[in-house]
Amino acid sequence: MMPEEKLIDIKELCERMGVSERQIYKLQQEGLPKIKISHKVTRYDWEDVVAWLKKRSEGEG
Repeated sequence: MMPEEKLIDIKELCERMGVSERQIYKLQQEGLPKIKISHKVTRYDWEDVVAWLKKRSEGEG
């Protein structure tokens, strides 16, 4: 499997998380891991996102 195959775009991230793009941008400001490919292209590594969300939720407990 090529590394870029595990990268997803914001639309797929929204679908997987069940949130809006606006919420994704808000989470990015809080540290959501993203991969900036170019000025207009951002991708997300699903495994990194899940790990970040778990770590974040543990910190709130």
